[in-house]
Amino acid sequence: MNYYKNLNGHFIKPKNSLLWGVLAFAITIVYITIATYYRGFEWAYLFYCTALIFTGLVNIAKSKGFQIITKSYLKIDDESLSIKVHSQRKTALWKDIETIDFTENKLRIRPSDKNFQHVAFKTLEPYIVTEITNEISKVTKLKNIPIKQ
Repeated sequence: MNYYKNLNGHFIKPKNSLLWGVLAFAITIVYITIATYYRGFEWAYLFYCTALIFTGLVNIAKSKGFQIITKSYLKIDDESLSIKVHSQRKTALWKDIETIDFTENKLRIRPSDKNFQHVAFKTLEPYIVTEITNEISKVTKLKNIPIKQ
């Protein structure tokens, strides 16, 4: 069984991010206009404006549920389970997993060496968390791994 889910675009969308993104673009336009009118063009303006435009793009992408910097995914194959949410990446081999716990938007994997691995799903949309738990549950039934929910 192979399953891959790209999680970008499925994050909870912050309500104010679109406002902050548009505001950053507006400030950039006003800043360029006023600064060049009164002082003429300077290269420092280009640095400030680039930073503001990047901030605006990041916030607008966030408001749509995307992440610009990192890639998030869920990958399940016959040998391993690999999850990356934000910068938190966890990989576990099915043969090493003793139990899996799903509690309060967290996935907790307990391998046979007793070192727990946690992945927080608090920033993902609820239907994606349900889809992830269903896919993992299907595989754990096939592999006879107990699940605690």
